[in-house]
Amino acid sequence: MARGDYSRGPDDGRVRCLPEKARRVRPALLPPGAAPEAGVLFAARGLRAFGDGLVSLVLPVYLLALGYGPWETGVLASATPAGSALLTLMVGLHAHRGSGRTLLVAAGAIVRLRSRHWVAEETSGCA
Repeated sequence: MARGDYSRGPDDGRVRCLPEKARRVRPALLPPGAAPEAGVLFAARGLRAFGDGLVSLVLPVYLLALGYGPWETGVLASATPAGSALLTLMVGLHAHRGSGRTLLVAAGAIVRLRSRHWVAEETSGCA
């Protein structure tokens, strides 16, 4: 049997075979030695790529609906993925210096501050 097909019983400590349904299925895209978290990270990167692609489609339509011209729309639609790529590169170069928890908390704080700023703009009528 493959590695990980066995489990210790809760009462007797003996090793027994798990039923077929209880076995953990490894996605075909991951190599056999991949950590269990690799699937979650792979899925998260896929969702991020989907979100980036969706923004690159929706943002120009939204900007044109707000009354921006073709030049401004093109500049903003081009600057958005360029800024995302630059930020990803900078964080990737310096992320090893701190803990993953600190990085996630900082990213969450930035998102929260930006969303509060956006809500304040929408409710005040200023753009």
